[in-house]
Amino acid sequence: MRPTVRSCGLICEVALLLAVAYDAGAQTIAVGNGWGVQGETASVPVTLTASADYTAVLARLEYDATALVNPSAAGGPLLAAAHALDFHSPQPGRVNVAVYPDSGMPAFTAQTGVLFTLSFDILPTARLGQSAIGFTTAGTPALPTSDLTDTTGAVALHQTRPGWVLVRGATTVRPWMLYE
Repeated sequence: MRPTVRSCGLICEVALLLAVAYDAGAQTIAVGNGWGVQGETASVPVTLTASADYTAVLARLEYDATALVNPSAAGGPLLAAAHALDFHSPQPGRVNVAVYPDSGMPAFTAQTGVLFTLSFDILPTARLGQSAIGFTTAGTPALPTSDLTDTTGAVALHQTRPGWVLVRGATTVRPWMLYE
């Protein structure tokens, strides 16, 4: 039996949908993992894994404000000199980070690597264990949790992955003497 034009059209549509789904999986913005001691600072990398050139990222993140406070962000090796990084914490437990070019549409320095590093102060009273950091639409549900923009200005399909900070207890250093 010969396939009809209609069945070929359906096959082509399915192939296109699979290609788009595959494309979405080829780009990932991931919050990494970090650790720190109660009362100290923890750093967590945010990475991009991609199969094409990109120029801008927006990440809307949430974290446990009973463990982590004072979020900040610093640019990573993927940012070119022409890129700017802004971050804002609209309320405890949330931080938005935007990476974008000052002018033009220069690509990041590579397709895979660290976009920026988040830093948090760990409260001295923070619960020990993992404190999650994930993507969110809280505050403005109409906005996406993240955006990834290519060098033509188009927003690309991508995946996101959450991360965490492992909170450890402070250790006490006991003085000792070899001879008592």
